[in-house]
This record gives sequence, C-alpha cells and structure tokens, in this order.
Amino acid sequence: MTAHVHFPSRKSPRSRAYRYRSRSVLNTPEFNSSARSVSLWKRLVSFLRKSSVIFLSLCMIGALAAAIARIAFPEYIVTVQQFEIAPEVATKLSITGKGASDIVIDILNRTATDGSLFEGSDYYRYDQHGAQPVILKGTIKVPVENSYGIEVNGISIDSLFKVYDKIRYQQWIIGGDIVSSPEGIVAKIRLNCDGSAKSWQTDPRPHAVASKLIENATALMLAEENPELLGRAYLREGQYTEGAKVFQQWALRYPRDWKPFYYLGLSYDYGGEGQKASNLANWSAQIMNDQKNMKLDGSRKSKRGLIDQDAVIGFGKVTQVVWDTRYASNPDALSQMDKVKARDTLEQAIRSLHTLSDADKDPMYKIQLARALDQKAAVEASLSSTSADAYTDQKQAVDLLEVVVRQMPNNGGLHEQHGILLQHLVSIEQKQGKPPDVIKNAQEREITELTKALKLQPTQPSPLWGVVYALLDSKRSPEAVNLTRTISLLQPESTPASTTAQAAYIVSLEHAIKEIGNNAEGERDIELHLKAVLGKISYSELDALLSSFVYASDRKSLLETLYTYRELARIKPQENLRDLALTLNALGELYRQNQQLNQSADAYKETLRIYRTLAKTNPQSYGQNVIKTLDTLKNLHREA
Repeated sequence: MTAHVHFPSRKSPRSRAYRYRSRSVLNTPEFNSSARSVSLWKRLVSFLRKSSVIFLSLCMIGALAAAIARIAFPEYIVTVQQFEIAPEVATKLSITGKGASDIVIDILNRTATDGSLFEGSDYYRYDQHGAQPVILKGTIKVPVENSYGIEVNGISIDSLFKVYDKIRYQQWIIGGDIVSSPEGIVAKIRLNCDGSAKSWQTDPRPHAVASKLIENATALMLAEENPELLGRAYLREGQYTEGAKVFQQWALRYPRDWKPFYYLGLSYDYGGEGQKASNLANWSAQIMNDQKNMKLDGSRKSKRGLIDQDAVIGFGKVTQVVWDTRYASNPDALSQMDKVKARDTLEQAIRSLHTLSDADKDPMYKIQLARALDQKAAVEASLSSTSADAYTDQKQAVDLLEVVVRQMPNNGGLHEQHGILLQHLVSIEQKQGKPPDVIKNAQEREITELTKALKLQPTQPSPLWGVVYALLDSKRSPEAVNLTRTISLLQPESTPASTTAQAAYIVSLEHAIKEIGNNAEGERDIELHLKAVLGKISYSELDALLSSFVYASDRKSLLETLYTYRELARIKPQENLRDLALTLNALGELYRQNQQLNQSADAYKETLRIYRTLAKTNPQSYGQNVIKTLDTLKNLHREA
C-alpha cells in the first residue's frame, strides 16, 4: 500500500513596485513578474529541448549515482499489497485483507527500527544511542509516493523518479493470504524481489491468532531475505534465543561469511553462555582473516550491514578474556590455591586489556578492563581483607568506568555497573577502616549512579533493588519508601515490573517501621501489597521480603506469607515447596531471635522435612539445605 502526496505549484512572489514608462494595466508589477516567470520557464524548456544531450547526460549521471548508492548503502522500498482471505476465515479470525497487510507493515517498521538501533557489542543490554561501532544501513522503508505532474520532452518527472527508485532501492512487493486447511489455519506470504518470486507459509494451527500467524510468516521471510536485520531486532528486544536461531540458520547457509558467527556469538554472550560466545567470536575472527576480500561463495551476495572489522576481532579477544576469568566471579567459593591461580589469570587478562584499551578507542575494552580489575580486587580482598592491592584495584576500576560513563551518559547499564563497582569499593573501605567521610562520599556516588540507571530504565529490577539497598544501608529508609512508591506508580498493573516494585516497597516500609517506629498506615500498606505480590514474586524477591520481615521482627507478615505458601504448596507442591521451606526457615530464625526456642524448633523441623522431600529428586540443589537445617536444629538443642 502506498500513500500519495501531491505538491501544488508555488505562486510567483511579488516583486517590489517601481516606475514604468507605460501605465497600462498589463504593465503592473504583479503582471510583469508573472510574465517574466512564464517567459523564464519557456526559455528553460526550450533550452532543454535543444540540449537533449545535456538532459540525457544528467539522467545517466543520476542513474549511475543511484546504482552506486544501492551497492554502498543498500536500502529497500516495500509495497505491501492487500492479503487475500476467504470470508469464512476472515470471520473466524476477525481480520480483513487490509488489516493483515497493515500488520505486516507494522512488523516491518518495528523490525527495521529495532534492527537499525541495535548497537553492537552492548554488554549492558539496554544501552542508548551512540555507544557502539556496529551500525546497520540495510533498513526497510514503506514509501510515500510523490507526484509532481511535470513533463520535459514528453518524459514525466514522475516516471524518472520511479526509474531512479528502481535503480536505487531493492524493490520488495509483498502479498499473501490466509487459508484454511484440514490441519488448521495457514498464513502464506509472497515476495517479488529483483525479478524473482518466493513464498513462505506457517505450520497449520487449529486455534490460530491472526496477528501471530502473520508475524510468524513475516519472520520466515525476513529470516531468509534479511537475517541480519531480523536477528538484530531480536537482540535489541532481548529475545536472545530467537536471535540465535536466525543467526544459526544464516551461518549454515553461508559458512564462509563471518557476520552470522559474530552475531551468534553476541546472542550467546547476552544469554550468559560465555564459552559459546567466546568460541563463536574467535571463529568469526578467523573467518574474517581467511576471507579478507570478503568474497562469499555462491553468486548471491550476503545482505550487507556496516560492521567495524576491528569490533569483530576485538569481540573475539574480549570474550576469550571473560571466559578465561570466569572462575574469579565468586572468590569466596574457591580454595586458597584456586584464589591464587585466579589472581594470576586476572593479572594476565588485565595486561592484555590494558594493551587493547590503550591501542583502541572502543569503550568496550575499558569496560572489560574495569570488570577484570573489580574481580581481581575481590580475589585480593578474599585472600586478605587488609590488602592494599584490593583497594587500589577497586579504585582504578571505579575511575576507569567513570571515564566511559562520561562518554555515554545515557547508558543505563553503565551507570548501574558503575554503582555496583562503587558498592564494592564501599565494602573494601569499611573492612579496611577508611575515614567515615571517605566511605560516605563513595556511598553517595553509589546511590547517585544507581538512581541514574533507574531513571533511564524504570522497569529494570536490578537498578531498583540496587538503589533501595544502597539507601537502606545508609539508614535512609524514608527515601527508599518514597522512591519505591514512585516506581510502583509508574508500572502497569499485573506485570513483573509492578510486582518487583511492590516487593521493594514492602521491604523499604519494613525497614522504615523498624528504624522510625510503628506506623498504622504503613502496616496497612504492607498487608495490602503483600497480598498482591504473594505467589507472583521471584525466589530472590521472596528472600528479600522474608529477610526484611526478620529484620523488622514482623511475625504477622511472616505468618501470612507462610499461610499463603502452605496453600500454594498443597495445590502445586512441586512449584511452591521451595518457597514454603524458605518461609519456614525465616520464621524459625525469628522465633530463635525472640528466644522462643520450641516454636523455632518446630519451624525448622518442618523445613527439614520439606528439604528432604526436595532432595530426593534434586540432591545436588537441596542436599546442602538438609545439612544446614540439621546443624541449626543441633544448635537449638544445645541452646535449650
């Protein structure tokens, strides 16, 4: 479907009046100006008619420019025709042929926008504009057709523009239909492009949703015709598994093209699969070195995008460093020997990243260098809490990431990571007994950075919890209450972001009530929000709630949580037994703190029974819980 816009001819501007020898009506300034314009136009047309060689030369230059632009900056112009839908299918799915084609246009525009805005090696998932070196030029545009209504030498200007567009852009004409088959409803989509016709169809669905059918059909077309655009859109939307599928198919079709392997590595990197990301990133760099001239096998060329080749090689090096240092992420779980080994590995990685960051302006090297320094500081602090190297490394990591944050002030992920590094710095400063004003300054910077991250992405749970706990650690619970109340008001109801915000609000209120005193309104708010979130929150959020109840000695809220999870465990035991055990464990600890040892023992005994049940099917995950609970019961008997 195309829209037509007509541009009216402009009126000639009036010239300034001046004296004329003749005072006739025909010689007024207005008439004279118009006559001169008409005369000028006639002379121009006459010149072009006489100078057909010049006119044809201009046309040839325009055609050459269009051809060069098509090769250098490939773009598509898409015309989507009305779908054909049988009346009975249209009635069943509540959709028209025009409605179906509108859905295709919306999908193409969304994919084009997200695919074009995706910014390469974005290690922080929700980066904003201008951060990375990877830019896609192969965008899709749904055209607006302009009509000028001018002819020169019998040649319409409109026809010249159509010829230019045909040379300049890859023309896509899309149509399709939705039909009924014995197995269910099928969506078919057809593409005419560069003189060839192709079609794709979805698997039959007995209970189909029209929009989903059309979306699937459009994805099948894009996965083959422009996998780079579709895959990048999936990455930007956080659909890493779907993106990996698209890039994997692309890589199998063109095994000597480095780009699909590069993108597949990104997909695994974002999905947290470091080893796969490292393998594919290095594989992509090897293919690039083998195919320096970028010639792919087969007559058909790969869909182009502009990727900085240095970014591909750098991505391979960085993912390798990240993979090599993976064991240092949790130093407290390592033996003394493994800690020393991890420190040595990190020192090698830091030297390598120093070389890369000094030689290249790409910020990803500095980001990874800051991460490696942060990990090394954690290992050093685990070896010795008073280590001067731990403080030096952590301070350097904070300062290095601050430089990158200044370059990209709208990158919410970088602000969050900077806040986390500052949090680690505060912990080291507190353990090493640094002056209170030094610690307070680092805490203020931590809160500022995490708040900036939350403002840039108010639906993300990690910066919300980060700033809440930073405020609570600084004994600023009223600020945490106001912040979480505000964020909860921004979230649509019945969404994960809304549940997270309400849970954070409850935690903040519990701390405020403990620190400031009982508050009837706050107690009612806790009860109201607790009922809304129970059964919806994640395991870690439930843990945060229970910890806040124990901190505030709020047995009422704990008992309400316990009652809810007992009911859920009765209905769906496999899904809720773990949360029930966690609640009972927290209740047992609260009774213990209040010296109600018999009640504490009863809660822990029930916890032990549940953990033993869970350990029968999953001993690796719950065996340690059984041992810890038994140890707790032994200690209770000693205290009694």
